[in-house]
Amino acid sequence: ESKQAEEELKKKTKQLISSQEELKKLFAESEESRKSLLSILEDVTETQNALQKSEKRFQDIVVNTGDWIWETDEKGCYTYCSPVVKQVLGYVYNEVLGKYFYDFFHPDEREELKKAAFEVFEKNEPFKNFINQNVHKNGHTVILKTTAIPMCDDRGNLLGYRGVDRDITEQKRAEDALRKSEQHFRSVVQTASDAIITINKDGNIIFWNRVAEAIFGYSADEIVGKPLTLVMPEQFREVHKKGIKRVVTTEKSKIIGKTTEGVGLRKDGSEFPLEFSLASWKTGKETFFTGIVRDITERKKMEEEVLKAQKLESISILAAGIAHDFNNILTAILGNISLVKMYVKPKEEVFEILTEAEKASLRAKDLTQQLLVFSRGGEPIKKTTSIPESLKESTQLALTGSNVRCKFSIDTDLWLVDVDEGQFNQVINNLVINAYQAMPEGGTVEVKAENITVEEKQFLPLQKGKYVKISLKDQGVGIPEEHLPKVFDPYFTTKQKGSGLGLATAYSIIQKHNGHIDVESELGVGTTFYIYLPISEKQITIGGRETKELTKGEGKILLMDDEDIVLKIGGRLLKYLGYKVEFAKDGVEAIELYKKAKESGQPFNAVIMDLTVPGGMGGKKAIGELMKVDSDVKAIVSSGYSNDPIMAEFRKYGFSGVIAKPYKIEELGQVLQKVIKGSNYK
Repeated sequence: ESKQAEEELKKKTKQLISSQEELKKLFAESEESRKSLLSILEDVTETQNALQKSEKRFQDIVVNTGDWIWETDEKGCYTYCSPVVKQVLGYVYNEVLGKYFYDFFHPDEREELKKAAFEVFEKNEPFKNFINQNVHKNGHTVILKTTAIPMCDDRGNLLGYRGVDRDITEQKRAEDALRKSEQHFRSVVQTASDAIITINKDGNIIFWNRVAEAIFGYSADEIVGKPLTLVMPEQFREVHKKGIKRVVTTEKSKIIGKTTEGVGLRKDGSEFPLEFSLASWKTGKETFFTGIVRDITERKKMEEEVLKAQKLESISILAAGIAHDFNNILTAILGNISLVKMYVKPKEEVFEILTEAEKASLRAKDLTQQLLVFSRGGEPIKKTTSIPESLKESTQLALTGSNVRCKFSIDTDLWLVDVDEGQFNQVINNLVINAYQAMPEGGTVEVKAENITVEEKQFLPLQKGKYVKISLKDQGVGIPEEHLPKVFDPYFTTKQKGSGLGLATAYSIIQKHNGHIDVESELGVGTTFYIYLPISEKQITIGGRETKELTKGEGKILLMDDEDIVLKIGGRLLKYLGYKVEFAKDGVEAIELYKKAKESGQPFNAVIMDLTVPGGMGGKKAIGELMKVDSDVKAIVSSGYSNDPIMAEFRKYGFSGVIAKPYKIEELGQVLQKVIKGSNYK
């Protein structure tokens, strides 16, 4: 515009003043002519001054605007360039003039941008926000936003383009950083292990991540825009609405910034426990809430199991104490019964009555053993035995009073095994109870015991060798296939009643016997449990069950126990077996008596010591002191805590033998004979 005004001024001046001579002529004429000429000169001067001011204003704007203003011809060659190009691309304006706009494009995009620009040229259209990467004089990349309009003559022919370039490098970097930050945020949010949910002040969901989809069952498309109360049980909805209103109006809440437990509602209508933490934030005047939600169903189950375990631990301690005291009482009962039987002829009716009472006492002993399985330790006290009798007795006892019958198939030459009879009976009892509970309408339990040899190629978690295999098959409802891997897990049960500990206990016991227990089941057909027990290493030497004959002896025995009833019946049994007896109430007294006897030249042939003495020295500590007095001391550990590790590994602690309470006179005689004579004892 300034150039155009300048041209017009020159033209007008030439028309009015063609030469100096003409000017003189005009001045020489009339006064009126001189005044007219001065008026014209004054007008021209004012126009020129206005032009200069306009030009300065234009230059100030061009230089100080911060944007690069330019003009090109119709081929894109720069014909004008404002000085700002130095700030934008590092070149002075005369280094740009004569070059083409695409000469400064980044090589990676040059051809593509050039093509796009000439497509606009051909259409004679303006450029609007044309983003292009250029190379600065020092080599770094500059991002420009170009806006340009075409320049045409009076006939509409394109003369070139006039435009403005704005440096948006920092803006683009900020936008890229923001975009990357948002992508990172979304990536973190979408891959988080917890549900992340955002709602507005109206309680409507505006963000819902993938974990929220998995937890609640709604996809983001289904739930976004819907009220959060959709995933809340009805009883919590009103409280939720009031809570949002309180935060929006007062900016205060008891739960903002805290972790709180609640209840969620899934799409299928099921409820589940959840834990959430809530934060409120503002954008302008708008308030939003973002919550991190965690499904704590599994944690709640674990907490319940921990609580059960704690209760079980309490029961364990109580059970162990009860079993200990009960076994002391049973020792007196069983000992007296077995002693009385010595005075009665086997064919008499009294003998049969005493035998039944003895069996009942032994069954009571098994019950205390079941209590002890839940207390500390639980290592089996194994004896080499044949199991057909125990197998039959345990099965029949468990089915007493039920509408289920039992069918046995037991090899007549079944190999001997090393088992804790009390624990073995408990395993059979648990499996049989499980079987008849699966047959509420009655049926048959098939019990089979056979000799097998396990080869390496068989898919069993057992070492190659000989085993006794026991099968218990019912005709019950069966176990679903998906539940089979869990049946031996603690607390797992599909029954409405029951602790879920029966099969877990059976599994633990068989494992401690170096055996294996497995299960097969078919819905509507029944379930079969398999037990594999390794045969005894004493198979050849023993050749049968231990004899029930009374084994008498002679010598001097020291009996240590804190219970008077045990000392009394123990003394009677020992005397009947032919031994002399002295008594001690605790370990300290036993050590003193043992020292005196040794010093007098009349030492004890054996010592029987109770493992636990409340408030005094028990057998565990006493054996160490006795070995200092006599390294060859022959001590037998005895306890109602038959699950104590010392009972299972007595030799490790210095004992020569073990006898669990309660015991019969036959057992006592056999143990004493083996210990005193130093025969192979197990």
